[in-house]
This record gives sequence, structure tokens and C-alpha cells, in this order.
Amino acid sequence: MTPDRGFPAQADLAERSRAEERGRIARELHDVIAHSLTVSLLHITSARLAVEHDPADASRALAEAERLGRQSLTEMRATMGLLRSGPVDGIAAPVPGAGQLAELVQHVRGAGADVSLVIEGDIEAVPATTGSTVYRIVQEALTNATKHAPGCPVAVRVVAGGGRAEVDVDSAGPPTHGSGTQ
Repeated sequence: MTPDRGFPAQADLAERSRAEERGRIARELHDVIAHSLTVSLLHITSARLAVEHDPADASRALAEAERLGRQSLTEMRATMGLLRSGPVDGIAAPVPGAGQLAELVQHVRGAGADVSLVIEGDIEAVPATTGSTVYRIVQEALTNATKHAPGCPVAVRVVAGGGRAEVDVDSAGPPTHGSGTQ
């Protein structure tokens, strides 16, 4: 007797588990790709605007867009590696943490966005899963702010303590309705 035929509850549980994993991977791909593409597009737009008046600035913006494109490709390969069974040589799972928030904000600033970051408490002390969630929340908020309210200042504040983190992202842009992936 096969488990799928003899135990419908196990088959249902296995299917739910597969669906949850597909959803998790879809969210990971969305988080990685949408952010990288949005910031890359900001750099490309900056380069297009600067090409006639400041070729050196245009070159810097294009180099950063290229770097982000390569990084996005590496992250995509790593995420796709999660779909394979067994270990994949040379591919590590893309799991950024709260300790990388300053770098994330710096990349967005480098694309021309007006972003401030305040971190209160010991962000390195939060659990890894919490830190990864904080990173993805800030990443998604910055992606949305730069996409839906370009040119408006964005303030990011993270308060960490007691193994927890509180995130506040405030954009001066007008409220809008989106159609993002959940």
C-alpha cells in the first residue's frame, strides 16, 4: 500500500508542505529580484540623465547597476539551488540578516534615493530568522518607496532588544495602492 493511497491525511500534509515551500521560494525570488532590479533601474536612470552633463557620474552609475545585476544573478542562482535536492557545489542559500541593513541602505542611497537609517539596540543579538525577516521587510519597503514615491525621503528605524526587533519605515510619499506579491 502506498502512503498516498492508504493515508489521505499524509498525502494532504505532503501537498500542503510542497505548496508552502513553493510560496516561500516565490517570496524569496520576489524579494531578491524586485529589489535588485528596482535599485539597478534607479542607477540606469541616473546614468541616462547624467550621460551628457557628467559622463564620469554616468559611468559610475552604470558600473553600480552592472554590479547589482551580477549580485542579483548570484542570488537567483542560490535561490534556484534551494529547489534542487541535495547539496549544490558553490551555492550558498541567500540569507541576509539585520547586520547587513546599513549596506542595504547604502546601496539604495547610491542609486540616488534619500534614505536615513537609525538602529537602536544590539541588532546583532536578534535571532538569525528575526534578522533575516527584518532585512527582507526593510528591503521590500525601500523597493516600494523608490518605485511608488521616487524622490521622496524615506526614514528607516529599527529598535532591537530582548531577542526582538521593531521596524518602522516612513516615506514622505503619498499613500497608494499596490499589487505586489504576498
